[in-house]
Amino acid sequence: MRRLLVIAVLAAGCTGGPPIDETSADVTVRKGLDYSYARPSPSGLHSQGYTFAARYFSYDNSSTHGKILFSAEAKSLIANGIDIVSNWEYAADDALNGYNAGVNDAKLANQQAAAAGAPADRPIYFSVDFDATPAQQTPINSYMDGVASVIGRGRTGAYGGYYVIKRLFDAGKITYGWQTYAWSGGQWDARAQLRQVQNGITAAGDGDCCDLDNSYADDFGQWGHAPPWKATFVSQSWPLATTALTLKCGQAIKANIVLKNAGSKAWDTNTKLGTTQPRDRASRFVAADWLSASRLAHVTGSVAPNANFQFNFTFQGPTGAACVPGMYHEYFGVVEEGVTWFSDAGQGGPPDNQLEALINLVPGDPPPPDMAHAPGDMAHAPGADLAGTDAADMGGDNGGGTDDMEAYGPDGGDDTGGGGSGGGDGTGGNGDTGNGDGSGGKHAGCSVGGDGTTELPIVLALALFVAAIGARRRRRAH
Repeated sequence: MRRLLVIAVLAAGCTGGPPIDETSADVTVRKGLDYSYARPSPSGLHSQGYTFAARYFSYDNSSTHGKILFSAEAKSLIANGIDIVSNWEYAADDALNGYNAGVNDAKLANQQAAAAGAPADRPIYFSVDFDATPAQQTPINSYMDGVASVIGRGRTGAYGGYYVIKRLFDAGKITYGWQTYAWSGGQWDARAQLRQVQNGITAAGDGDCCDLDNSYADDFGQWGHAPPWKATFVSQSWPLATTALTLKCGQAIKANIVLKNAGSKAWDTNTKLGTTQPRDRASRFVAADWLSASRLAHVTGSVAPNANFQFNFTFQGPTGAACVPGMYHEYFGVVEEGVTWFSDAGQGGPPDNQLEALINLVPGDPPPPDMAHAPGDMAHAPGADLAGTDAADMGGDNGGGTDDMEAYGPDGGDDTGGGGSGGGDGTGGNGDTGNGDGSGGKHAGCSVGGDGTTELPIVLALALFVAAIGARRRRRAH
């Protein structure tokens, strides 16, 4: 099983930690077969790890009857846990016959698929089983248009080499692609849900019976077998591994993940999102809205097969001693409480290491500053702050004396106003050098540094400021 899409929460901004694993985790590559006239044992296929078989529909005559899928075979495959993929092929180059041929082939293919038990919404692949050139693309496109006119574009698929599959996808003629390694030059179109990777293999004791195929999408057109409990990924609220998301200590980030019920059982309130690797692990990022430290959320109501459900929860950055910045791998799975984990044998997954939140925990925001020591406030440098006060605001007189704040030395004068005499001469205009020690009168306990900056306690500074404003108002009142 290969993992194709990582479901990750990457909280960026913290240095250190291992590199991000950007391998994928939402798609599990499945191994299957296609065959025409052979009949390998379904139970033997299942025991060898095959999970699907691509089987044929065609015009029914003496030469083709043996390769057509009928209901009895379909039921046997499904009973043994083998899904079925529908493919139409009569002649290898039928697609060159254009629109009307597509209409006729699709009508019969649709009838035979329904008779075999295929649901009406399942796609059918139509073969272009030769090395088609660009010059032949126009009739091939027309053929697929004819197919789509019967079964709908959403059910229209094509089998062929890289170039014809690419051209069909590019032109919007198909929704499903099954690409063979033949006629492909080692290239693969990432849009193709199926890949035929090897011909002529032996399976279930049947020599040279089959071709080997791999699926590269959760939905590659299969129908039939569905395990009781299975979930497939639809979407999530947090970025994928290529985009960073920061989770700070103490920060809460609302999150959700949407999963599809791909099993045969309806989900209920016992269907829960739980921690894995190991299972029932107490998460560092548990939040108040979690069911417990190992259960993120549960289904509300009932979720029928093929329906989606959104699990809502919060990633909570830890605080205190638990705030240890670094990279954390958070793995989740789905569990039917008291019954089974969806990753157990016989169920459909996802595996325990598939749903992942890669969290880079970083330190939280610093606490608010202590206002008694905040830079730039009046406790830090009241003399400097007052020295920059506009004279028009603080009294307007440029001479010495006792007018408003001028009594305290910033604007010059002898610094004797306002009651009590200062120990220095208060020279300096804009707070230039003061030569005294500032220890006399009401300035006791204050000092004038070598650069002329007055260091006043904040309470005294504010009191002087208020007194000055009051004096100014009284003067204006008179």
